[in-house]
Amino acid sequence: MKKLIIYFFLVALFVALGLGSAITVMKFTIRGEEVVVPNLVEKDLVVALQLANKNELNIKVERTEPNRTVPKNGVISQEPAPGREVKRGRIIGVVVSQGIKELAMPNLLGQNLRYAEEFLKSKDLNTGEIIWVHKDNAPKGLVIAQSPPPSELVGRGSKTDLLISLGPKPKAYLMPDLTGQSVEEVLKLLKPYNIKI
Repeated sequence: MKKLIIYFFLVALFVALGLGSAITVMKFTIRGEEVVVPNLVEKDLVVALQLANKNELNIKVERTEPNRTVPKNGVISQEPAPGREVKRGRIIGVVVSQGIKELAMPNLLGQNLRYAEEFLKSKDLNTGEIIWVHKDNAPKGLVIAQSPPPSELVGRGSKTDLLISLGPKPKAYLMPDLTGQSVEEVLKLLKPYNIKI
């Protein structure tokens, strides 16, 4: 009986050691197949593919979308996130930038300010600085200059500065000092200016 207990004890000991060794070997084997996901964000797609390949990972472009900060063909985001440990051969999903969508600047010259602002908004452009100046041959409220100029390529969301007419400059006269003058003298002084009292 004593031999039987020793026999069972030895068998249990060998089984426990075998299981422990197997688990340890499996941990190291599995861990050896994991790699750290590199940061692909803001990298050009070609560079991102090279980095992924170097780390034995694959890339799948999930979608493309316009982006104002990341240049065209740059990676906007990725999943899984950088720094995570994943198995070799894992697919990294990325969103790639189409860059800024460009359009030709519309011609706003001769349009009234309200129309120009609404038109810019409808084209996904913003109104920039608005400056008012007098212009003899332009009615009040019309666009007389713009920057950027018509037909120049601009990115969506760009600002457009506008120069708006205040109309003809009002006529101004230098008024002489009439204090203490008699009515006759005042009329005599104002006659050359066509000012009537």
